[in-house]
Amino acid sequence: MSTATEIATLSFDNLSRVDASARFGFSSSSSSSTEDFPSVLVSLTGPIAPLLSQEKPNKSTLEVYVRPLSNVPGTQEKFFAGVLGPILECAIVGSVHPRTLLQVVVQVLAPQRRHSGVGSNLWRDKLLASMVNASTLAFLNASSIPLRGVVCAVSVGMDGDGKLITNPSEEEPGNFSASGCFAFLLSDVTSATCVWSNWRSFNGNIDGYELQEAKSLALSGTKEIWVRIKELVGKREGLDFPAEEDGEKDVKMEEPKEAIDDEKMEI
Repeated sequence: MSTATEIATLSFDNLSRVDASARFGFSSSSSSSTEDFPSVLVSLTGPIAPLLSQEKPNKSTLEVYVRPLSNVPGTQEKFFAGVLGPILECAIVGSVHPRTLLQVVVQVLAPQRRHSGVGSNLWRDKLLASMVNASTLAFLNASSIPLRGVVCAVSVGMDGDGKLITNPSEEEPGNFSASGCFAFLLSDVTSATCVWSNWRSFNGNIDGYELQEAKSLALSGTKEIWVRIKELVGKREGLDFPAEEDGEKDVKMEEPKEAIDDEKMEI
């Protein structure tokens, strides 16, 4: 298994007329490609007053919009928005700001690649992972919305030899037999909960053991992203976090709960 997760773009941004913004993008994993994978720019506005039809009496309302580089949002952008919303809601303590609205706008900073079949799935998995990580950075940059933890995501692929790698290349789709994206909610470096996954097999058979191995590899990759985010926050706030050594702590994967009671959370 290969656990190296190369990150090309990870930064807080300073967009005007929004409360917070951030960028994230993976490096290209293809040896033949000199360009990095498209980065994603996310802006966050809120808590703000919602429309009467959007208002929820017991928690805040989260709206997610995904914008392509050109033209109007299509089916794919609506799919990304529908997936990204529930993932982010797993981390937000919405009961702190009831009857308010949180708006997340995701801007893809590159035209859509013209892949089909396996290549299209690999491209969408990596793009979705970038959206999740950029949105997490935006929420941390805002510092006004309480979170249960940090949500990080990474894509995983399995080649023809059964080797699992993170951040698979969409330029060589014929070399992969399975792929997927995994998102984890990390409250600290020792515990994590898988809040979303879409593992698929291109050969028609999904093996339970392979799925568990892919999830474990994805957890290692999200931990690397979590450490990089922690270093970025520490650099901005002038804090010196101790470096995490490989193997120093084992990350415990927890099963996701059906529902989280906000009233039992200590804020």
